[in-house]
Amino acid sequence: ILLNSQVNKIIAVDTKIKFDKDVLEAVDVVSFRLLVTYPESARVIDNNNGFVYLSAINYDSTKKTFTEPYQNIGLFGRMSFRVKKSLPTKIEFVYTPKNTNETNIINTSGEDILNDQSQLVGAVVN
Repeated sequence: ILLNSQVNKIIAVDTKIKFDKDVLEAVDVVSFRLLVTYPESARVIDNNNGFVYLSAINYDSTKKTFTEPYQNIGLFGRMSFRVKKSLPTKIEFVYTPKNTNETNIINTSGEDILNDQSQLVGAVVN
């Protein structure tokens, strides 16, 4: 997952990835520490329903304060899959505007800077 904050200062990111559970099996989700805290509870593989989750926040739980916001382009995380059937399929972000249970990118004002699905490019797997 490549994160591009553009001109925005980011304090939190949630990703919800959907895949065809009949074609793929998620085997791993790895964080790349662009943000300070990637909670273990926010790194979830749900092969029964075809979802992978990865979230992070720029919050130092020891100091109980937000850290410097992220503003750059970098690798947010990686998800690995095993092919179960050799068929074309898609891996895509689940996004509904203003739904914080799905994919979102939060700036320092607490606003979700995602405006529409076109900002979230998924993968086509052949």
